[in-house]
Amino acid sequence: MDLPTQRRPAGMPVGRIDWFFTRGLAASAPAVLPAVLPDGGPSSDHEVLTVTVHLK
Repeated sequence: MDLPTQRRPAGMPVGRIDWFFTRGLAASAPAVLPAVLPDGGPSSDHEVLTVTVHLK
């Protein structure tokens, strides 16, 4: 996925800096969820990363 995972206070994406690493797990279904408030403002300076993991 090529979406940035960091935001400026104004909500402008600035770059990908978050990663999820595994060892001994099978990772699938990665997703980046926007970290925004109901009014559209940022709730964090990073997006939310999600991934499904299973034991190999």
